[in-house]
Amino acid sequence: MNRPDPNRPDTWVEVRPDLDQLLRRLHEGMQLKGRILRNLGDGRYLLRIWGYNIISESDGWFGENDEVCLTVRRVYPHLVLNFQSRKRKRLRCSGRRLEMTV
Repeated sequence: MNRPDPNRPDTWVEVRPDLDQLLRRLHEGMQLKGRILRNLGDGRYLLRIWGYNIISESDGWFGENDEVCLTVRRVYPHLVLNFQSRKRKRLRCSGRRLEMTV
């Protein structure tokens, strides 16, 4: 599904409603790198992992283009990721933890 970005009327973002292919590739304890594409407000973010743009929720604050290191905590019934670290350019994992739910 394509959705216009209200802050950038000349851009479109594709959000895939079916994440089955992504979820089959993930397992508990796996470490991932992702990027925050948009801050959607109210603790919701557009997160890109392995070519998938997905809407996620978190109590933490993330900036646009933040690269994040994540650990898969649970895959089903909802993907739950533990946030490990963030960095603007190159990514290094650290011990800080925060949960993201997809």
